[in-house]
Amino acid sequence: MSTARRAAGAAKTPGQLFGLVFGAVYVLVGILGFIDPLVGDDDRLLGIFGITPLHNVAHLAVGALLLFGSRAPDTARIVNLVVGIVYLLLGVLGLFGFLIEDGQAIDLNNNAAGTVLHFATAALALYFGTAGSGDDRTTSTA
Repeated sequence: MSTARRAAGAAKTPGQLFGLVFGAVYVLVGILGFIDPLVGDDDRLLGIFGITPLHNVAHLAVGALLLFGSRAPDTARIVNLVVGIVYLLLGVLGLFGFLIEDGQAIDLNNNAAGTVLHFATAALALYFGTAGSGDDRTTSTA
């Protein structure tokens, strides 16, 4: 597919589609985290994922960033890489308990389910920021 056709908005790269879909999901999760019946008394979204208001705002910000990045292939690649690196760091911090309530770093009320999702998001974002970006400008060494 030519770059000119992509620029005209006819088709999006896999990296852009990732940003569009995951951006919408993260915005939705950020909004749902503020709805009391879905959170309950234990500060767990749907009874599974630990959250705080800061966590919800972070989801809204990441979702907005991914949606913004999905507008152009180069922007999607860069945003996906940045989100992937940040979520990899969050996964590692969560693994060592730095993101739990009253934790040693940030109070994001993260739990094991959240840590697994951070690693999954990191893996997908890094993939779509690199090999799966859909960027046609790769060079081959023959």
